[in-house]
Amino acid sequence: MVAQKARILKGVCFTASDYLCPGGFSDIYRGKWFQEPRGKPTRVAIKVPRVRMREDREAVERVRKHALYESALCSQLHHPNLMPLFGVFFNPNEQGHPCLVMPYCEEGDLFRYVAQIRTRPRARVNILELICGPAAGLEYLHDFKPHPIIHGDIKAHNMLLDNGVVRIADFGTSKTLSIPLRTGSGSQITGSYRWMSPELYPDNNPGTTTASDVWAFGMMILEVFTGGYPYNHLKTYWEVAVEITKGQLPPQPPEINNVTWAILKSCFSADPMKRPRAETVSIALNVMLAVGRVTPEALDNFMDQMHPLRHEVSMSRNFPCSWPGCKAQFDTLKALRPHLVPHWYQWADGQV
Repeated sequence: MVAQKARILKGVCFTASDYLCPGGFSDIYRGKWFQEPRGKPTRVAIKVPRVRMREDREAVERVRKHALYESALCSQLHHPNLMPLFGVFFNPNEQGHPCLVMPYCEEGDLFRYVAQIRTRPRARVNILELICGPAAGLEYLHDFKPHPIIHGDIKAHNMLLDNGVVRIADFGTSKTLSIPLRTGSGSQITGSYRWMSPELYPDNNPGTTTASDVWAFGMMILEVFTGGYPYNHLKTYWEVAVEITKGQLPPQPPEINNVTWAILKSCFSADPMKRPRAETVSIALNVMLAVGRVTPEALDNFMDQMHPLRHEVSMSRNFPCSWPGCKAQFDTLKALRPHLVPHWYQWADGQV
């Protein structure tokens, strides 16, 4: 459960001219936070909920609870690839809007960053390196104790760059597996339907899970490599919904090689229980980044052997003898995940 209380802030200032961009359910402003009355202000980003506070008392209470929940949740999270929150500021100029205050990121979100890179032919950016960071952040969320944390809205617009580091942000639709906090299917669908897994489309859907996060993460990888939204050739919600529920995946774009596509296809399994865990995806991406020589067949075998039971990997089984295929990859895995090493020894003695 979320035991910590939200941090209530004072001394936060912003105006209408500080508007930056719209979010899924909020508007984002640039502002200043004076931690001391005469001290130097900290540059911050402020998320203001998009709701008419005077007209809907239920909306007021719902937004207030969501803001306090998100702030309290984020106060427990400590990972370099997660965007921290400073706390909640109740804006006196807007009838007490509960606004979330976070570090200001000059570089913006990952989608816009990649779009800017594409306009500079000489710019060299390793896309694989960019997505390894949020993969580690998602792994941290899903392995959080005592209960996994589901983000619920993974996409490139919710990844912010902070001094070159990609951080997962916007925990407004997040929940722990012990607290089924949901925003409702209507608001979720209007915001991020292109990233939604097929099991989320029926009206009686079970809600977001770690498996639906992994599907969305695969779609996020697709948009970062291509610079376009998933199912970009389709214009309406209904067209996308029909395509996804029929099992029609986006075609492999030329920007994505066969090895990376093998990872994405595993994330896009129609059966949620057959999708890899975030840890599996993170390991595969990091080994590809560090070594670069992995065949699609070996990666497919690895994903199959890491097949999740109820989206949890049993660590008692032996790992596949066909992956990794060289000592460099084995050493890379040892550096990345020391806790997995004992399970490789039986195979490693005869193969590496």
